[in-house]
Amino acid sequence: MITVDPVKLIADFTKVVLDEPTPDLLLSHVTNQTLSSLDCRGAILGIVKREGFLDLVGSYGYEEDVVQPFTRIPLWTPMPISDAARTGQFVT
Repeated sequence: MITVDPVKLIADFTKVVLDEPTPDLLLSHVTNQTLSSLDCRGAILGIVKREGFLDLVGSYGYEEDVVQPFTRIPLWTPMPISDAARTGQFVT
């Protein structure tokens, strides 16, 4: 069983966020620290900037050529990340 101190995770994450990192640095921390107990190897961050679209603003752990085709995704495209943005449900 993996034990993780949630208070330490939140404190460490808060410190990183307060430093105003780039999206890629934030995702690096999330992957390597916050989600390390889940054996996380990569993360992507998308933001709804324009109605109906999810814009990819950062990634960590994925090759650029894998991420590039998905820099702008219509929210109604059936994909885990667009489903999560639309429904608010966590994706694993």
